[in-house]
Amino acid sequence: LNILKQYDFISFDPTGEHFDPSRHDPTESVSTVKKSDGGKIIEVLQCGYTLHEKIIRPAKVKVAEYKK
Repeated sequence: LNILKQYDFISFDPTGEHFDPSRHDPTESVSTVKKSDGGKIIEVLQCGYTLHEKIIRPAKVKVAEYKK
């Protein structure tokens, strides 16, 4: 992993970030009652990877969906 990092190949864990379809692959949506949590990533099933700041593999995530 250290060798990969030297070449700017980096894994990322987007827990708590807002969902971004260019960086994240949604696998499931989970209901939430907190409006502020809507659209946020609540669980990462598989970390994503970047190479020179380009997405090599998007992270597979569960996204919170606000429901009244």
